[in-house]
Amino acid sequence: MNPKILLRTRASLGEGPVWDPKMERLLWVDIEGGKLHITTNVEGEVSDQVLVAPEMVSSIGLTESSFLVSARQSLYRYDGSFKELGSIKDVPQVRFNDGKCGPDGNFWVGTMDLGEKDEIGKLYVFNGRFKVIVDKLIISNGLDWFRDVFYLVDSPKKRVYAFRVKGEELESLGVAVETWDYPGVPDGMTVDLSGNLWIAHYGGGIITKWEPFSRKPILEVKMPVKIVTSLTFGGKDLDKIFVTSSSRAGEELGGSLFVLETDEKGREPHLCKEWI
Repeated sequence: MNPKILLRTRASLGEGPVWDPKMERLLWVDIEGGKLHITTNVEGEVSDQVLVAPEMVSSIGLTESSFLVSARQSLYRYDGSFKELGSIKDVPQVRFNDGKCGPDGNFWVGTMDLGEKDEIGKLYVFNGRFKVIVDKLIISNGLDWFRDVFYLVDSPKKRVYAFRVKGEELESLGVAVETWDYPGVPDGMTVDLSGNLWIAHYGGGIITKWEPFSRKPILEVKMPVKIVTSLTFGGKDLDKIFVTSSSRAGEELGGSLFVLETDEKGREPHLCKEWI
């Protein structure tokens, strides 16, 4: 499995890739650049449109007619312009990080301690208003679902936690993956059609594939950059993995967008409800 450059660019902190199957395009953000990328024609001559957000952005969720963007402590809808839907009132030492639309149609998004050491991060669900469902996180990061199980990364702890989804509540199932024996820290994550977890290792230069609750990964893929940030399945057959990265380390290809051809398939992203 050899990674290829899909888009050579210099994103300061590329993150949050989401495949839009309806429009056959990839949406992703440059957090520190405050930019939202819309990458099209991913199987041909690639084109990339860049939107400038009102502030730092961290993740994206699709709706039927538009998309949502989490920013520092606010959630916006974009349908030609950015409209704020809601915000949290938290200490200034936290900001939103990774987020996704859930199977319930709500937007799930976590916060992180900007100092990256204190357990002041939380996981929120937005259903017209924000509700905390997990606390005592340092950096709430990659998240995804498989059937009735929800997975969540806390990067400095090098763990992926599993929860049983019970209505609007989560029941802890313990630690699904620990990455202490592997370089970097777990960052973005996606789940394939078989329920395996694919994890980008920030600072480790690898992607790993895990069966939940196993001690070792099924697969380890070496990437051409050290700071690998996030990943998602996409393409017409959902058999490609798109990978974001960061230029923070000063590498020649840092901040570029990569693609992997796989034997696995992903799933279409969940759509969020429309909040007017």
